[in-house]
Amino acid sequence: PGTYVAGTGATICISCEAGTYSFKPAQTVCTDCAIGRYASTLGEEECALCSPGTYIGDPGKSVCLACVPGTYATNFGQTRCDKCPAGKYETTSDSQSSSSCEPCPTGHYQYQSGESQCIACPTGKYNPNFGGKSDIDCLKCPANTYQDRTGQSVCTNCPAGTSSAVTGQTTSDCSTCDVGSYTSGGKSCQS
Repeated sequence: PGTYVAGTGATICISCEAGTYSFKPAQTVCTDCAIGRYASTLGEEECALCSPGTYIGDPGKSVCLACVPGTYATNFGQTRCDKCPAGKYETTSDSQSSSSCEPCPTGHYQYQSGESQCIACPTGKYNPNFGGKSDIDCLKCPANTYQDRTGQSVCTNCPAGTSSAVTGQTTSDCSTCDVGSYTSGGKSCQS
């Protein structure tokens, strides 16, 4: 076992290469390990299953591959890694559980599956919720507020004595209230 005989009349057994195995004596060829299994050394009698967090998608391999960030493998012998769903991300290699996929933080979203980071909402917008799955989860800042930074969960009120009718404002350029009007900030000017 773990060897093969090269040709008829041969008397010397040759060890199977890594990624292959032989479980019977006097075989003439070694067999490739199946997908999800590996043989790391010469002369293997059987192939081992890849551990959780790793996979093999091709036959005849000698080492399992770690799942890349944004993916995970929960079972032994996986042939591919599963992707974190949209609205979630995962930053480490060889993750073994879907629980390693975390919801995108507030101020962010992710519309694709299998990602290692989330996308920040642009200036002029905010997202107060975790797990945003689309850019529509980024809401325009309401009137009398602005957001001049990306990836924010709230908008900033216009300063006291100023207001703005613009939604989605990206700068703090709020207009000064007319003479005789006032606001405490974040509201329209009042007489």
